[in-house]
Amino acid sequence: MNTLPKKLVILALATLGLATLLAPAPSRAQEIPQPISRPCKHPCPNRIRFQASPRLDSVEIHARIVPVSSIDPANENFAFELTDGNGNSIFAAFLPAGSMRDTNAGKRVVYKNSAAKTAGGLYSVLITPRKDAIGGYRVDIRGYGDFTPPVSADITTFMAIGNDPFFDTRAWTPRADGYSVDFAP
Repeated sequence: MNTLPKKLVILALATLGLATLLAPAPSRAQEIPQPISRPCKHPCPNRIRFQASPRLDSVEIHARIVPVSSIDPANENFAFELTDGNGNSIFAAFLPAGSMRDTNAGKRVVYKNSAAKTAGGLYSVLITPRKDAIGGYRVDIRGYGDFTPPVSADITTFMAIGNDPFFDTRAWTPRADGYSVDFAP
């Protein structure tokens, strides 16, 4: 009598193992980077400013991202980088999952580091869900550091939330103190 329950247990485990192998793979985050666009109807300039030492250079970004998979900015890694036409990094920053916090009853995700103004790094990141026709999220970034000047005005803006990448590559307009660009609407 003891062999029947053992056979049932073995059969159940074999069935469970087979079901696991045949089950559809869990959905993964998007693999193809999605574009970064302008977050509002009016021009919204993004800037890189170079400062004389001892002041730090700065970057200010206003963008819209539309992920093709679900994201959770407060609980996923966040990466941001600006690179020139040769792939040289101008500024790069990374926040591990849990660095940002939900505020306003989950209507926005915020990161703030006041020390970045003097030590460098991300000063602020604000991610807000959009409810208009396109949807997605508005992302506002401010950062400071000793930036590497680009070799050309062709600059790639890259950000990722978890495994969801977003990018924009275009010619930025040279200015007396750095560069500026308005992402495509």
